[in-house]
Amino acid sequence: MSSAFVPVLTEYRQKQGEEAAVRLVRITFTFILVVVGLVCVLGIIFSPAIVTVVSPGFVKSPEKFSMTVLLTRIMFPSCSV
Repeated sequence: MSSAFVPVLTEYRQKQGEEAAVRLVRITFTFILVVVGLVCVLGIIFSPAIVTVVSPGFVKSPEKFSMTVLLTRIMFPSCSV
């Protein structure tokens, strides 16, 4: 993100001023926070479906499937960021 955003921000700051640049940063990071948060929540909710698609053989073993779903839910926030 830094290689794409920093040059744009620098140019925007030079043309529009400091206040406009701060506003752009706030809008950008709010958008990123909302999108990543939404992806994270959806990933946690749909963990059983994700595990079924990625590891269809685990469905045959309920214990392995439930453990994999739990671990997917725990690890999903760190993978989304």
